Amino acid sequence: MQLASQSINDATVAKLVSYKLYSQITTIKLDFLQVETLLLLLDSFSHFNQDFALYLINLVDKKESLETGLLKGESPILFRLCEEKYYECVKYYVSKGYELGNIPVLFYAVRDNQVDIVWLMRSTYLTCSNLAYGAIKVAIKFKRWNLATVFLNGSQHTMRNLVDLLFTVIESGQGTEFLESLLVDHNVDASLDDNYAIRIASRVGNPGHVELLLKNPTVNPAARNNESLVAAVTAGHLSIVKLLLGDKRVDPSAQNHSALHIAIQNKRLDIEQAIRNAM
Repeated sequence: MQLASQSINDATVAKLVSYKLYSQITTIKLDFLQVETLLLLLDSFSHFNQDFALYLINLVDKKESLETGLLKGESPILFRLCEEKYYECVKYYVSKGYELGNIPVLFYAVRDNQVDIVWLMRSTYLTCSNLAYGAIKVAIKFKRWNLATVFLNGSQHTMRNLVDLLFTVIESGQGTEFLESLLVDHNVDASLDDNYAIRIASRVGNPGHVELLLKNPTVNPAARNNESLVAAVTAGHLSIVKLLLGDKRVDPSAQNHSALHIAIQNKRLDIEQAIRNAM
Protein backbone atom coordinates (compact mmCIF):
# COMPACT_ATOMS: atom_id res chain seq x y z
CA MET A 1 0.00 0.00 0.00
CA GLN A 2 1.61 3.25 -1.16
CA LEU A 3 0.32 6.53 0.28
CA ALA A 4 1.31 10.05 -0.56
CA SER A 5 2.03 12.52 2.21
CA GLN A 6 -1.52 13.68 2.95
CA SER A 7 -4.22 13.91 5.56
CA ILE A 8 -6.46 10.86 5.84
CA ASN A 9 -9.45 9.84 7.91
CA ASP A 10 -9.38 7.97 11.21
CA ALA A 11 -10.68 4.74 9.68
CA THR A 12 -7.74 4.56 7.30
CA VAL A 13 -5.31 5.26 10.12
CA ALA A 14 -6.85 2.48 12.19
CA LYS A 15 -6.61 0.09 9.26
CA LEU A 16 -2.95 0.87 8.74
CA VAL A 17 -2.27 0.10 12.40
CA SER A 18 -4.22 -3.16 12.20
CA TYR A 19 -1.91 -4.25 9.38
CA LYS A 20 1.12 -2.84 11.24
CA LEU A 21 2.07 -0.64 8.29
CA TYR A 22 3.93 1.72 10.56
CA SER A 23 6.34 3.09 7.96
CA GLN A 24 3.39 4.14 5.80
CA ILE A 25 1.82 6.10 8.64
CA THR A 26 4.97 8.13 9.19
CA THR A 27 4.55 9.61 5.68
CA ILE A 28 1.07 10.90 6.47
CA LYS A 29 0.26 14.30 7.91
CA LEU A 30 -1.65 13.42 11.06
CA ASP A 31 -3.81 15.80 13.04
CA PHE A 32 -3.52 15.73 16.81
CA LEU A 33 -6.63 13.66 17.45
CA GLN A 34 -5.33 11.01 15.09
CA VAL A 35 -2.07 10.87 17.01
CA GLU A 36 -4.07 10.30 20.19
CA THR A 37 -6.09 7.62 18.44
CA LEU A 38 -2.97 5.87 17.23
CA LEU A 39 -1.47 5.72 20.70
CA LEU A 40 -4.68 4.27 22.08
CA LEU A 41 -4.91 1.82 19.18
CA LEU A 42 -1.36 0.66 19.82
CA ASP A 43 -2.38 -0.14 23.37
CA SER A 44 -4.81 -2.74 22.02
CA PHE A 45 -2.23 -4.58 19.89
CA SER A 46 0.28 -7.06 21.19
CA HIS A 47 3.97 -6.60 20.41
CA PHE A 48 3.53 -3.28 18.70
CA ASN A 49 6.47 -1.51 17.12
CA GLN A 50 8.66 0.32 19.65
CA ASP A 51 10.18 2.74 17.14
CA PHE A 52 6.74 3.72 15.91
CA ALA A 53 5.46 4.23 19.44
CA LEU A 54 8.43 6.51 20.14
CA TYR A 55 7.64 8.40 16.93
CA LEU A 56 4.07 9.02 18.14
CA ILE A 57 5.22 10.03 21.60
CA ASN A 58 7.50 12.62 20.04
CA LEU A 59 4.58 13.97 18.00
CA VAL A 60 2.45 14.32 21.11
CA ASP A 61 5.28 16.01 22.96
CA LYS A 62 5.92 18.51 20.17
CA LYS A 63 2.26 19.48 20.15
CA GLU A 64 2.51 20.34 23.86
CA SER A 65 -0.40 18.13 24.71
CA LEU A 66 0.39 17.30 28.31
CA GLU A 67 -3.16 18.21 29.31
CA THR A 68 -4.49 15.18 27.45
CA GLY A 69 -3.15 12.70 29.98
CA LEU A 70 -1.31 10.71 27.35
CA LEU A 71 2.06 11.82 28.68
CA LYS A 72 1.25 12.49 32.32
CA GLY A 73 -0.34 10.76 35.26
CA GLU A 74 -1.05 7.05 35.19
CA SER A 75 -1.03 6.67 31.43
CA PRO A 76 -2.32 3.28 30.20
CA ILE A 77 0.02 3.66 27.24
CA LEU A 78 2.97 3.94 29.55
CA PHE A 79 1.99 0.80 31.44
CA ARG A 80 1.73 -1.04 28.16
CA LEU A 81 5.19 0.15 27.15
CA CYS A 82 6.54 -1.24 30.42
CA GLU A 83 4.73 -4.53 29.98
CA GLU A 84 6.18 -4.90 26.50
CA LYS A 85 9.62 -3.89 27.85
CA TYR A 86 9.89 -1.01 25.38
CA TYR A 87 12.10 0.96 27.68
CA GLU A 88 13.44 3.39 25.11
CA CYS A 89 9.93 4.84 25.02
CA VAL A 90 9.64 4.78 28.80
CA LYS A 91 13.01 6.48 29.14
CA TYR A 92 11.77 9.26 26.86
CA TYR A 93 8.75 9.83 29.11
CA VAL A 94 10.81 9.87 32.26
CA SER A 95 13.67 11.98 30.89
CA LYS A 96 11.09 14.67 30.10
CA GLY A 97 9.92 14.60 33.72
CA TYR A 98 6.43 13.41 32.82
CA GLU A 99 6.35 10.30 34.98
CA LEU A 100 8.65 10.93 37.92
CA GLY A 101 5.82 10.31 40.36
CA ASN A 102 4.50 7.19 38.67
CA ILE A 103 5.06 4.40 41.18
CA PRO A 104 4.20 1.45 38.88
CA VAL A 105 6.72 2.69 36.32
CA LEU A 106 9.45 2.66 38.97
CA PHE A 107 8.51 -0.87 40.02
CA TYR A 108 8.49 -2.06 36.40
CA ALA A 109 11.95 -0.55 35.94
CA VAL A 110 13.22 -2.34 39.04
CA ARG A 111 11.71 -5.64 37.95
CA ASP A 112 13.46 -5.45 34.59
CA ASN A 113 16.71 -4.00 35.96
CA GLN A 114 16.39 -0.73 34.03
CA VAL A 115 19.05 1.14 35.98
CA ASP A 116 18.94 4.26 33.77
CA ILE A 117 15.22 4.74 34.36
CA VAL A 118 15.58 4.16 38.10
CA TRP A 119 18.31 6.80 38.16
CA LEU A 120 16.13 9.29 36.29
CA MET A 121 13.38 8.75 38.86
CA ARG A 122 15.66 9.14 41.88
CA SER A 123 14.02 12.39 43.02
CA THR A 124 10.84 10.39 43.66
CA TYR A 125 12.16 7.63 45.86
CA LEU A 126 14.87 9.65 47.62
CA THR A 127 12.19 11.78 49.25
CA CYS A 128 9.68 9.00 49.98
CA SER A 129 10.80 6.24 52.32
CA ASN A 130 7.72 4.10 51.75
CA LEU A 131 8.28 4.20 47.98
CA ALA A 132 11.92 3.22 48.43
CA TYR A 133 10.79 0.42 50.75
CA GLY A 134 8.34 -0.87 48.16
CA ALA A 135 11.00 -0.71 45.46
CA ILE A 136 13.35 -2.78 47.63
CA LYS A 137 10.65 -5.42 48.06
CA VAL A 138 10.33 -5.64 44.27
CA ALA A 139 14.12 -5.74 43.89
CA ILE A 140 14.40 -8.62 46.36
CA LYS A 141 11.61 -10.54 44.66
CA PHE A 142 13.35 -10.30 41.27
CA LYS A 143 16.90 -10.59 42.70
CA ARG A 144 17.97 -7.08 41.64
CA TRP A 145 20.42 -6.74 44.49
CA ASN A 146 22.26 -3.79 42.93
CA LEU A 147 19.05 -1.77 42.89
CA ALA A 148 17.99 -3.00 46.33
CA THR A 149 21.22 -1.55 47.70
CA VAL A 150 20.65 1.77 45.90
CA PHE A 151 17.21 2.15 47.48
CA LEU A 152 18.43 1.01 50.89
CA ASN A 153 21.26 3.51 51.07
CA GLY A 154 19.52 6.32 49.20
CA SER A 155 16.60 6.94 51.54
CA GLN A 156 15.65 7.07 55.21
CA HIS A 157 13.74 4.04 56.48
CA THR A 158 11.70 3.28 59.56
CA MET A 159 13.06 0.52 61.77
CA ARG A 160 9.87 -1.49 61.25
CA ASN A 161 10.41 -1.41 57.49
CA LEU A 162 14.06 -2.35 57.90
CA VAL A 163 13.10 -5.33 60.07
CA ASP A 164 10.56 -6.42 57.47
CA LEU A 165 13.25 -6.19 54.78
CA LEU A 166 15.52 -8.28 56.99
CA PHE A 167 12.90 -11.02 57.16
CA THR A 168 12.14 -10.72 53.44
CA VAL A 169 15.75 -11.14 52.31
CA ILE A 170 16.25 -14.10 54.67
CA GLU A 171 13.10 -15.76 53.36
CA SER A 172 14.42 -15.27 49.81
CA GLY A 173 17.46 -17.39 50.66
CA GLN A 174 19.75 -15.00 48.78
CA GLY A 175 21.29 -11.54 49.06
CA THR A 176 23.91 -12.21 51.74
CA GLU A 177 25.69 -8.89 51.15
CA PHE A 178 22.38 -7.03 51.37
CA LEU A 179 21.63 -8.80 54.66
CA GLU A 180 25.03 -7.81 55.98
CA SER A 181 24.34 -4.18 55.08
CA LEU A 182 21.07 -4.30 57.03
CA LEU A 183 22.78 -5.77 60.09
CA VAL A 184 26.01 -3.76 60.06
CA ASP A 185 25.36 -0.48 58.26
CA HIS A 186 21.76 0.02 59.37
CA ASN A 187 21.92 -1.64 62.79
CA VAL A 188 18.75 -3.67 62.38
CA ASP A 189 17.84 -5.58 65.53
CA ALA A 190 17.78 -9.21 64.35
CA SER A 191 16.38 -10.47 67.66
CA LEU A 192 12.94 -8.97 67.12
CA ASP A 193 9.84 -11.18 66.96
CA ASP A 194 11.46 -13.69 69.27
CA ASN A 195 14.53 -14.19 67.05
CA TYR A 196 12.45 -14.88 63.98
CA ALA A 197 15.43 -14.08 61.74
CA ILE A 198 17.62 -16.99 62.90
CA ARG A 199 14.65 -19.31 63.09
CA ILE A 200 13.59 -18.69 59.51
CA ALA A 201 17.20 -18.63 58.24
CA SER A 202 17.76 -22.08 59.73
CA ARG A 203 14.76 -23.43 57.86
CA VAL A 204 15.61 -21.73 54.53
CA GLY A 205 19.20 -22.93 54.63
CA ASN A 206 21.58 -20.21 53.44
CA PRO A 207 24.80 -20.75 55.44
CA GLY A 208 25.94 -17.18 54.81
CA HIS A 209 22.78 -15.83 56.42
CA VAL A 210 23.10 -18.07 59.45
CA GLU A 211 26.77 -17.17 59.92
CA LEU A 212 25.97 -13.46 59.86
CA LEU A 213 23.16 -13.88 62.36
CA LEU A 214 25.25 -16.00 64.72
CA LYS A 215 27.88 -13.24 64.76
CA ASN A 216 25.24 -10.65 65.67
CA PRO A 217 25.24 -10.03 69.44
CA THR A 218 21.47 -9.54 69.60
CA VAL A 219 20.63 -12.97 68.16
CA ASN A 220 19.90 -15.99 70.33
CA PRO A 221 20.02 -19.23 68.29
CA ALA A 222 18.47 -21.14 71.20
CA ALA A 223 15.27 -19.08 71.20
CA ARG A 224 11.97 -20.92 71.57
CA ASN A 225 13.63 -23.99 73.06
CA ASN A 226 16.15 -24.40 70.22
CA GLU A 227 13.58 -24.13 67.45
CA SER A 228 16.31 -23.13 64.96
CA LEU A 229 18.11 -26.46 65.33
CA VAL A 230 14.91 -28.45 64.97
CA ALA A 231 13.97 -26.42 61.87
CA ALA A 232 17.39 -27.03 60.26
CA VAL A 233 17.24 -30.77 60.97
CA THR A 234 13.69 -31.02 59.65
CA ALA A 235 14.70 -29.25 56.44
CA GLY A 236 17.79 -31.45 56.09
CA HIS A 237 20.37 -28.67 56.09
CA LEU A 238 23.52 -30.37 57.38
CA SER A 239 25.69 -27.25 57.04
CA ILE A 240 23.20 -25.22 59.07
CA VAL A 241 22.96 -27.93 61.72
CA LYS A 242 26.75 -27.88 62.12
CA LEU A 243 26.82 -24.08 62.37
CA LEU A 244 24.17 -24.10 65.07
CA LEU A 245 25.77 -26.93 67.02
CA GLY A 246 29.00 -24.94 66.97
CA ASP A 247 27.32 -22.31 69.14
CA LYS A 248 27.48 -23.17 72.86
CA ARG A 249 24.02 -21.73 73.46
CA VAL A 250 22.39 -24.39 71.31
CA ASP A 251 21.28 -27.52 73.16
CA PRO A 252 21.15 -30.63 70.89
CA SER A 253 19.04 -32.47 73.48
CA ALA A 254 16.30 -29.82 73.68
CA GLN A 255 12.66 -30.71 73.26
CA ASN A 256 13.30 -34.23 74.51
CA HIS A 257 15.95 -34.88 71.83
CA SER A 258 13.58 -33.81 69.04
CA ALA A 259 16.41 -32.94 66.65
CA LEU A 260 17.97 -36.39 67.00
CA HIS A 261 14.64 -38.18 66.62
CA ILE A 262 13.81 -36.22 63.46
CA ALA A 263 17.21 -37.00 61.93
CA ILE A 264 16.72 -40.72 62.62
CA GLN A 265 13.16 -40.65 61.28
CA ASN A 266 14.33 -38.93 58.10
CA LYS A 267 17.21 -41.39 57.72
CA ARG A 268 19.79 -38.61 57.72
CA LEU A 269 22.73 -40.47 59.18
CA ASP A 270 25.06 -37.50 58.59
CA ILE A 271 22.86 -35.15 60.61
CA GLU A 272 22.28 -37.80 63.27
CA GLN A 273 26.04 -38.23 63.68
CA ALA A 274 26.60 -34.46 63.89
CA ILE A 275 24.04 -34.22 66.71
CA ARG A 276 25.48 -37.18 68.62
CA ASN A 277 28.97 -35.68 68.34
CA ALA A 278 27.70 -32.46 69.91
CA MET A 279 26.14 -34.17 72.94
